[in-house]
Amino acid sequence: MSFLEKTAITLADEVYSPTKSLATLIRRETGRKVNNIIPYPFSSRIKKPVLVNPKLGTILYVGKLQYKK
Repeated sequence: MSFLEKTAITLADEVYSPTKSLATLIRRETGRKVNNIIPYPFSSRIKKPVLVNPKLGTILYVGKLQYKK
């Protein structure tokens, strides 16, 4: 965790996290308690197969988007 991230979390009025594991990391790295867990707004458990139409050209990307060498 960078200095800027730690400072922002430390100075925040309240801290929320999408996962318990991230909340644990925040507490370990900054000493701050996460006020509430707010999960991501989608389910990774799809019950029905999804029909894909390649002509639409839509992409769903979930994760950190950053440049790496």
